[in-house]
Amino acid sequence: MPDKLNKNASVWLLAPALFFLCGLSTEANPQPFLQSEKASLAAPQTAGGAAPVLPPLAPSRDSPANPSYTKSAGRDRHIFEFLDKMTMPGWSAQQMSLHQTAPRQSTGATKIPQSTPAIASDSGSTSGSEPSILDLASEFGCTTLAQRTFTQVDSEIVASVYQFGTSEGAYGAYCCLRKGASNLIPKGDASSEDDKDISFWKDKYFVNISASSSDGAITMTRIAEQLAASIPASSAKPAILTQLPTLEKVLGSEKIVMGPLALKRLYPAPYVTALVADTDGVHGAIADYQMQEPYRERLKLLVLRFASPAVASLSFSKYVGQLGEQHDEQDLEGFTYQTSIFKVGGTFMLCQIRNDELVIITGSRKKLSLATLAKEIY
Repeated sequence: MPDKLNKNASVWLLAPALFFLCGLSTEANPQPFLQSEKASLAAPQTAGGAAPVLPPLAPSRDSPANPSYTKSAGRDRHIFEFLDKMTMPGWSAQQMSLHQTAPRQSTGATKIPQSTPAIASDSGSTSGSEPSILDLASEFGCTTLAQRTFTQVDSEIVASVYQFGTSEGAYGAYCCLRKGASNLIPKGDASSEDDKDISFWKDKYFVNISASSSDGAITMTRIAEQLAASIPASSAKPAILTQLPTLEKVLGSEKIVMGPLALKRLYPAPYVTALVADTDGVHGAIADYQMQEPYRERLKLLVLRFASPAVASLSFSKYVGQLGEQHDEQDLEGFTYQTSIFKVGGTFMLCQIRNDELVIITGSRKKLSLATLAKEIY
């Protein structure tokens, strides 16, 4: 009898330990973060009133199929997780869509399928002469796009987050695609807005929040401020902007180009896309100047940097030759670098080569204004 009691006592003493071990077994294999949401993020939202989204694009050979969910992504995926969980009082949030963009072609053009539809805030076509927003973003090195739509009864807000390989690319996309006036107190590293649109650049991200009506202005601002705060890093503006003369430069006119699509959109000049059509690795800066001396007029400056002086020289020769076939070349002495000036319509245009860089100035009614601005370039 005592032996039987001892055995029963042993069982009761072991029971708590067994329950504890069973509890541990349920926690031994916790689900990875956001694993349950992964399928929902990849599914396009097509229900009534939903904003159109992009289908997944072809991933790069050097990149994982879904880079924002790799353990090595670290802080780079934080803004996507933040957007996926974001809530706005009084607004219904749809599922977030997440897409990896196609790699750039070696010629500088972007490899975008002709069947890719435009994103919600895109007013351009994906075929023909007008590139889509995604075409332009990909030219600047966009790697990932996340979108989420917030709806009320008769209003809609679309938040789009573009991730780039470099902060320079993100800044270039911001300059090319932003709307409205620049903010004196920016959200992120730079921002601009109007009553239906907010855009900002911070580190390797370009973010756009657009609304169907001005009723969503307060919510747009909250979304922008929270997304900007979720990006831990900041970046300075691209170094190539330091070459632009500061005297008489129009504030906020500075822009970055990294391929033919943005160049055609931002710098209207004859045959300008031929400068970069067959060239890889070219990038440049654009700015407007309100000249006061020797004549009062507004000029537009383009500085393009090539991979080497040899590549720059070849592009310069081809471009000047093409211009010379259609326009009269003008005489103007006193330049340190090799320079050609042409009469294009009712204005003059300067083309100049400086080692691995090309300088283009347009919009001048007087040739001396071209020389004045060219001499100020660093």
